[in-house]
Amino acid sequence: MSSTNCRGLVTVDQSSSALTHHAKYCLLVHIGRYVIPAAARIGSTYSNPAGVYSIAFRGPDGTHVALLYNAGSSSQPVTILCNGMAAQVRLPPASMATARW
Repeated sequence: MSSTNCRGLVTVDQSSSALTHHAKYCLLVHIGRYVIPAAARIGSTYSNPAGVYSIAFRGPDGTHVALLYNAGSSSQPVTILCNGMAAQVRLPPASMATARW
């Protein structure tokens, strides 16, 4: 099976040995760093512009983590809502951010 849209977490340039870390690699690093063991994935919805993606987790200790990714070429506003509280952030183009509370 072959896919033109499937690639690894890291690409190695054979001629220069240079590494290119792709977005999924960064996502895995953020999950490993901020999502505690036994956390459960919870609902995450967004009505932000196209190209902005999110995933959220709730830890057994009650902490929440939201991972945000802007795949677009322009800065995008994002609002995080949880239990009646709100936080607004602006994601630069082609960036990832993590909110933990």
